[in-house]
Amino acid sequence: MNQEFVSIIISGSFGLIAAIVSGIVSYRSAVNKLRKELEGQLVEGLLEKRLATYPQLLTITQDLGKKSVYENGVKKTLPLKTQVTNRRQALIELRAWESTSLGYLILSKEALHNYYQLKDELKKNPATKSAFSQAQMKKMFEARNALRGSLREDIGIYHTADLENRN
Repeated sequence: MNQEFVSIIISGSFGLIAAIVSGIVSYRSAVNKLRKELEGQLVEGLLEKRLATYPQLLTITQDLGKKSVYENGVKKTLPLKTQVTNRRQALIELRAWESTSLGYLILSKEALHNYYQLKDELKKNPATKSAFSQAQMKKMFEARNALRGSLREDIGIYHTADLENRN
């Protein structure tokens, strides 16, 4: 009877251990499934917010750092004074965008870095009283392109050239 009792305890112990392990695995699986569902909902909501606010930011930055623009299919060179005015206006609009839409809360880490880098470039004074130097214009244009590229990446819009450069 002693051996029978020991074998019952051993088989019961194995059964208990198997039940505990099975319970832990089931619990972890359920937690991971719930976590993935919540992340999916958050990502979907974040994408919706980005799609609602990013177009305004793209519009604000559209002509920054450009020497010329196209109007009605005709290339038009911007006067130096207009370039300075555009920079000031863009800085005002960026500050308004930041305060009204709280868009900086939904920017990715890279886009937020590029956003502040562009704002820093826009805050700089022109090299001369009424015009930016070529180097300033180039930095402003590069900062603008970096921000616009990271915005496109955030919402998953890639151009063929972007995809080729990533590979």
